Amino acid sequence: MFDQLGPDDELTKKLFSEGYKDIFDNINSGIAIYRGVNNGEDFIFVDINKAGSKFSKVEKTDVFGKSVTDVFPGIKDMGLFAVFQDVWYTGKAMDFPLTKYMDERITQWVQNHVFKLYDEFIVAIYDDKTDQKLSEMKLRARIMELEKKIEDLEGSK
Repeated sequence: MFDQLGPDDELTKKLFSEGYKDIFDNINSGIAIYRGVNNGEDFIFVDINKAGSKFSKVEKTDVFGKSVTDVFPGIKDMGLFAVFQDVWYTGKAMDFPLTKYMDERITQWVQNHVFKLYDEFIVAIYDDKTDQKLSEMKLRARIMELEKKIEDLEGSK
């Protein structure tokens, strides 16, 4: 990309290098970048942004260089690891719908978009929808409770 800017366009180069870093660090969605190893049999953390650290309750320095399955042991059970592999092999981006993630450390509802970056990296952009999902579940429980009361009232007539 930089070779298309022209040799004297240092400001544009700075914008792309520092600008992307600012976007990465300040966007509200979690972003994790992984390097595929052993032909996509595993994925190693390369970077995670501030939102991703917050959502996942991990520090960048604690996950760097570690396998995604070590940091998130429930990733295979939830099906996201298979999406990582599909994206790795096909190069086609995939959305992974709202799904519950659980391990001994955290439980959360997350939605993911995964794509391949260059030949050796995949990127997961994700949002923690736990609060939204819990509110939805409470609302559904309340609706069921009210429907039951209506049935009981109608049955007692």
